[in-house]
Amino acid sequence: MGALSLPRRQRVHAKVAGAIEETFPKDLQARASDLAHHFYRAGSAADLEKTVSYLMLAGDNAFAAGAADEAIDAFDRALSLDDNNELKYEGRLLYSRGLARRATGQWDLAAADWEEALLFFEKEGDGETVGHICWWLAFQQVFDNRTEEGLATVERGLRAVDDVSPARSRLDGVASHAHALGGNFEEGLERSDRALSTAEELGDERLLGSEVLFGRAYLFWTHLIAGRMEEAGDRAIELTKRCGSPWAQSNIQSITQLAWLLTGRLGKLQSELPKIEALTARQGDLSGQSCVMFSQCVLALARGELQEAQEAASKMITFCREAGFPWISFVYSWRGMTHFWRGAWDEAMSDFGEAVPMEPGGAYAGWDQGHRFLGRAYIEHRIEDSDFEKLKQILPQRGRPSGAGSWIALLTMVEGLAVLGRRGEAARLYPLVTQKLEDGTVLCLVQGLVDKAAGIAAAAGEEWTLAEAHFEKALRLAEELPHRLEQPEVRRWYARMLLDRDGSGDDEKARRMLLEAKASYEELGMPKHAEMATSRN
Repeated sequence: MGALSLPRRQRVHAKVAGAIEETFPKDLQARASDLAHHFYRAGSAADLEKTVSYLMLAGDNAFAAGAADEAIDAFDRALSLDDNNELKYEGRLLYSRGLARRATGQWDLAAADWEEALLFFEKEGDGETVGHICWWLAFQQVFDNRTEEGLATVERGLRAVDDVSPARSRLDGVASHAHALGGNFEEGLERSDRALSTAEELGDERLLGSEVLFGRAYLFWTHLIAGRMEEAGDRAIELTKRCGSPWAQSNIQSITQLAWLLTGRLGKLQSELPKIEALTARQGDLSGQSCVMFSQCVLALARGELQEAQEAASKMITFCREAGFPWISFVYSWRGMTHFWRGAWDEAMSDFGEAVPMEPGGAYAGWDQGHRFLGRAYIEHRIEDSDFEKLKQILPQRGRPSGAGSWIALLTMVEGLAVLGRRGEAARLYPLVTQKLEDGTVLCLVQGLVDKAAGIAAAAGEEWTLAEAHFEKALRLAEELPHRLEQPEVRRWYARMLLDRDGSGDDEKARRMLLEAKASYEELGMPKHAEMATSRN
C-alpha cells in the first residue's frame, strides 16, 4: 500500500472496513480494533461517526483486557476527530480516557479528563454518570488527603442524582472515608451506614462490594477498628470476585490485607500477598501497591529479617515520593524503627525527625510524633515536656472511636513512659490499651502485639495478675503467628515485670527469659537490645 497515493490508500482502508462489517455483522465488537484501524486510516473516505464509534469501542475493549496504554491511544484518536463535540461523544471519551489514564498511574491527567467530562454530562442532565465521575474524583482527592475538596465533589455529585440510586450510595461511601480521615468518625459512620442501606435496598452486589464496602473498610482503617474493617473487607472480596472489575478487586484486596495484618492473620496474609501485589501492579493501583509494600515490611519483621524490612521501607519512601503521596511520613517512621531495632540509633532519630513535620492531621495526628517519643525515650532518655503535653492531647478517649494516629501515640507512649520509669503515667493508660484489644486488634502494625503493651501498662500499675495474663497471651501469639521480633520483645518486658514483682520463682524465670531474649536479639542483629536484656533493667 505504500506505493499508493493517500486518497487511494484511504479508499482501500474504507473498503476493507466495509468488508469486515458485511462479513461479520454479529461479531463487530470483537473486531472493533481492526475496524477502528481501517476506519481511522480511511480518513475522509470513511463515515466520521463510525470511525469515532469503533475507536471508542476498541478503547473500551483494550481497557477491559488490561491494555490501558492501547486504550488511551484509541481514545486520543477519537477525541482528535470529535474535537468540537459534533457527535456528542466527547464527554464519554474524556471519562473513558480518564479511567485508562488512572490505570497507568497518571492520576492528575485522569482528574483533568474527568473534570472536563463532568461539564458535558451536567449539561446533558445525566445525573448517574455525573455521580460516578464525582465518585472517582472524590476518591482521588480523599486519598491525596484533600478531604474538603473531596467532600465538595461529593456534594456536587449528590445534587445531580436521585434520592435512592447507585450514584448516591457510592458518593455517601466515599464521603464516609473523607469524614473519618478528617477525624469525624461519627459522621463518617453515618454516611457509610446510609450508603450500605441504599446499596442493599437496590440489591446491587457490584455497587455493594466494589464501592460501598470498600469505603467502609477504609473508614475503619482510619481508626484502626480491626474487626469491623476485616468484616467489611472480607465480605467485599467475596462480592467483587463474583461481580466486580479487576480494579475493584485490586482496591478491596489491598485494603483488606491490612485488616488481616491487624487481626494477626499472618499466614493468610503471607499466602495472599503475592497475588494481591501482582493484581495491584496490573491495574496501576498506586494506593493498593503502597498498602502491599507496607505489609511486606511488617511480614519481614515477623520473619525476623530486619534488613529486608528496612530495604522495603526505603523502597516505599521512593515510591511514595514519586507518586506524591501525603502519607510518606509514616514510612519514614517505619524505617526509623528498623534503624532503632538494628542499633543504628542516630539514623533512627534522623528518620523520626524527617517524619514529624510531614505528619498529616485529622485521624492520623500523632502517628509520627508517637514514634519520635519512643525513640527519644530509649535513645536520649528524655522527653520534652512540650512534646509530651502535645501528645497527651492526641490520645484516645475512653469509649469513643479514635484516629489511627491516636492509637499509635498511645502504644508508643506506654512503652516510652515505662522506659523512662514514669510508671504511674504509663499505668493510667491501661484502660485505653484494653479498648484497642476489644475491637479485635492483635498486632498494631510495627508497634507489635497489643497484649504486650497491655502487659507493660498493667505492670507499671503493679497489677501483676493482669500483667502476667497479657504477657502469657503475647508470648503464645508471638509463637503461633509467628512473629520473631516480638518473641524476644515480649520476653524482655515479661522478665522486667517478674523482677519488679519479685515473687517466689520470679527471679529464676526472669533470668531464663532474658537469656532467651538476648540470644534472639543477637540472632536477629539487634545489638543494643541484647545489651538491654543483659542489663536486666
